[in-house]
Amino acid sequence: MAWLDFLKEKKSEIQIGIHPLENESDEFKYLYCFGLATAFCQNEKLYKEVRSIFEIIVDLLGLHENYKTRILEDVEKDFDYRIYQVFDAMDTKEKKYSFFIDLIRMEFMTLWEQDYFHKIMEVYMEIFEISKKEKEFLQKFWQCAQRHELEDAISLYQEFGKSGNYISFKLLTYMYPMLVLKDSFDSMVIDAGDKLVLDKPTSINGTIYVKNGGILIMKGAAVSLRGKIIVDGGRLDMKGSRIQVKEI
Repeated sequence: MAWLDFLKEKKSEIQIGIHPLENESDEFKYLYCFGLATAFCQNEKLYKEVRSIFEIIVDLLGLHENYKTRILEDVEKDFDYRIYQVFDAMDTKEKKYSFFIDLIRMEFMTLWEQDYFHKIMEVYMEIFEISKKEKEFLQKFWQCAQRHELEDAISLYQEFGKSGNYISFKLLTYMYPMLVLKDSFDSMVIDAGDKLVLDKPTSINGTIYVKNGGILIMKGAAVSLRGKIIVDGGRLDMKGSRIQVKEI
């Protein structure tokens, strides 16, 4: 059947990295997948189109088997009750972006029911307060990943950051597993009210001085340090990061 060949071709094109929310609780993962399932469970044709990628996402999250077997049934039975829990669970931009990225993955698999799915995505955009600019960035970046357009992807990311938006390296590599990005800093001062986030491979070749009221965040970063980090009244937050001290 033509549609089956189409789905097989689409599935083979999709690159999938480590799911950024794999370390969340099973309760959160269940609500997350419940929310994704609401996008297709009422439409049989759409369900046939996106079922395979939905199951892949569920497996990437590492959702417990006890939850996996009941999600679709629960959407039919408990939609009015659970959907508000889904909205409450999406309490960070990271979670909302991740959710929308997974909707984009499912959208890619649609052939017959694209208009229906687009309307669902528009509803979630409004609920999660994802702007048109954010949506366009996520879609274009993901398309660059599928076409292996590294330079265009990096350019999109840089422009997104320049416009005042932030997306973690973890989310970027979920969309584009082969993405190569590295930050490099010489000596700098983080003043009161300033914040520097390191979340990717980073070289520091000098002194990072965190003054009172300044914040340095290392989140999933791999830092090569040829210099110093001095915290003088400021704040240093580290999570899931490592620092390798090199000779100066």
